[in-house]
Amino acid sequence: MSGVDLDGTTGGRSVLAQRTNMRGEIDAPGSVEIGGTFDGRIKADTVVVEASGIMTGHVDAGRVTIRGHYTGEIVTDELRILSGATVAGNVVTKRLLVEAGANVDFSCRMASAA
Repeated sequence: MSGVDLDGTTGGRSVLAQRTNMRGEIDAPGSVEIGGTFDGRIKADTVVVEASGIMTGHVDAGRVTIRGHYTGEIVTDELRILSGATVAGNVVTKRLLVEAGANVDFSCRMASAA
């Protein structure tokens, strides 16, 4: 599938479904959704770790949303950590949103918006 995603990115949507385990690297235009377990590196326009998702590794993306569990390093323009999510590690971001009810244990460096 190609074209424009609902979030405005181009390149399609890649999904790692629930109960699926994967190790490695993903370099994908568009969005990547993690509903299963992933250990590795992701580079994409948008990354979403769903409520059922567990990820360990490194993410480099324009936008990152965490609903599930994440441990590792995140480099992004915008990080959203939603209620019920758990995030641990290191973060570099320009914008950060942490909802009430999220569990966080990370160091954060706010990058300049310029």
